[in-house]
Amino acid sequence: MKTHNEIISDLIGLSRKDSYPKLLETFEWFEFRNRFINEHTICSCCKKPKREVEVEIKNHEEWLKEVREINAYNNKFLKWANQNPNEVINQLSNDTYVGQKPIPSNSKTILISIQIHHKLYFKNKLPWEYDSKYIEVLCSDCHFNVHNSNVIYTFYDEEMLERKENKNCKRCGGTGTLKQYLYHKNGICFDCGGSGIISDEESKWLSDEDVIK
Repeated sequence: MKTHNEIISDLIGLSRKDSYPKLLETFEWFEFRNRFINEHTICSCCKKPKREVEVEIKNHEEWLKEVREINAYNNKFLKWANQNPNEVINQLSNDTYVGQKPIPSNSKTILISIQIHHKLYFKNKLPWEYDSKYIEVLCSDCHFNVHNSNVIYTFYDEEMLERKENKNCKRCGGTGTLKQYLYHKNGICFDCGGSGIISDEESKWLSDEDVIK
C-alpha cells in the first residue's frame, strides 16, 4: 500500500473518475476509513451492524423450472444406470462418467458492508481530509438510499459560498461501490471510480443568489 506522496505524480492530469480509485488505495484513506468504521460499528441510519444476508439469485419461478428439469434428468439417469451397470463401470474407469446433476441453490451470501459517506465535498480536499461532522457511517443499503433521496453538493471551498450539485453515478447509485462485487477491489464502481458522482468539470459554480434565480 502506497502513501499519497508516493502516487501524487501519477495523479497529474487525471480526471476525478481516474484519480479517485487511486486515492482509495492509499494508506491515508485506509487509515481514515478504518478509524471511522472501528469507532462506529453500526449504520448511523438503520442502526444495523455489518452483516451477511441471503439474496435470491434467480426469479423463484425460473429456479423452480430449472429444478424440475434437473430432477427429470436425474430420474431418467438413475433408471438408465440401474439398467446398465456395466456401462456405468466402464464410464467410471474411463473418467467419462457424468452422473446426476446437482440441484442449484437459489441464494448466495452477500456482505452488507459498513461504508463511509461524505455528506458533501470540497473541490480541493482529498477523501480523508474531511472533518468528522461531514462524515457518516452507513450500511451499503442506507448509503444508496441517502444518495438517492438527498442532493450531495461539492463546494468550492470551506466558506461554502459557491457550489455545484452532484449527479449520482447511474450504476452504483452514488455509493461508489457495488455490493455484489465486494470480493474484487472492495466492490469499487468503475463507472465513477468509486467517487459515487459524475463530475461536470465545465459547469459553473453557483452561489445562493444564482440558485434563487
